[in-house]
Amino acid sequence: MRLPRYAVIGAAVLGTLGAIAGLVIGLFAYRPTAVVALFELGIPAALLGGLLGLVAGSVVWAIRRTPDNSAT
Repeated sequence: MRLPRYAVIGAAVLGTLGAIAGLVIGLFAYRPTAVVALFELGIPAALLGGLLGLVAGSVVWAIRRTPDNSAT
């Protein structure tokens, strides 16, 4: 089953984007705590990405399991 694969890819992509956004925002807001901002946005983004990846994987799995009746 490919559900874990989709979840890991989603978590990695959104986690990376969230961490980059957190770092940039942290550097503009208050430089000494920029690393903490990286985690503050990166971890929730990774969790959301994993959840969205799981949903996307479930949709793909359901579509592949549905029989194709368009041949009639």
